[in-house]
Amino acid sequence: MKKTTKKTTPTIVKSNKLVEARYSLGLQEQRLMLLALSKLNSTNKLPKERIQMSVSEYTAVFGNHKDLYADIKTAAKSLLRRVVTIEKDDGGWKMFQIASYAELTAKTGIIELEFHGEMAPYISELKKCFTKIELPQLAGFTSAHALRVYENMLKWEPETCLEITVEDLKKMLGLYDEKKKKFDYPAFKDFENRVLKPAKEQIALHTPHKLEYQKVGGRGPAGIRFIKFFLTFKNKKKSKEVFDSLHSTITQINGETTEQPSFNWNEEDKDDSKTSQSYFDEKANPF
Repeated sequence: MKKTTKKTTPTIVKSNKLVEARYSLGLQEQRLMLLALSKLNSTNKLPKERIQMSVSEYTAVFGNHKDLYADIKTAAKSLLRRVVTIEKDDGGWKMFQIASYAELTAKTGIIELEFHGEMAPYISELKKCFTKIELPQLAGFTSAHALRVYENMLKWEPETCLEITVEDLKKMLGLYDEKKKKFDYPAFKDFENRVLKPAKEQIALHTPHKLEYQKVGGRGPAGIRFIKFFLTFKNKKKSKEVFDSLHSTITQINGETTEQPSFNWNEEDKDDSKTSQSYFDEKANPF
């Protein structure tokens, strides 16, 4: 009897600190970073060798399009410049680049990416306070902001209300210019149309969840000041099972967590030690 190899879906595992960090990435940059992260075993140390992935793997997940090679080059170049800002518990902050090296070998289509050393605590040797997402769930997203909203909601137990100020949400999404002290989309209607509505639509379309949000505030000088997000499973039975298993609701108000800290995955749920290469091979060569 022929032995079959178990196919493992590629996953991304990030520290919750990185999930909620402030940085701005376009869609292609996000995709390249996610593909590289899916190659890591988050329980191990960050490898000294550069992460290798192929253009065919990229297209197997995200599809092909015109100017693909040029877009990958632009995305890689941007990752070398992009800076992550993480808020420290003592009120301070730390900043570092996402990647320190990128290379494409045209003959083989192999992409090499090296994450900056300061990224290590947030993408490797993770034992608690992390978020795990299957890569195929993110493949259909066409909004980088929608993708990050979804990541942040997955930090918490399902059926959780997350309340965040509009200003904090914009800063997290990289929609704040530190030099000019100005926010993008100053009119809330524009912010809703460009960020909130696409997030709601794409989460419903591409994931097992659905997102609802409530605007807190009103007209006048202050306008909308808070957003209340609520993530549920589209499968009502599954949603009820998860909800019934919770001991309390985790609510984040004005940036402070009550009741419980961020959700920690169980070790049996977190097992990403098996290779996901067979997934990419199957996608690239379906027959």
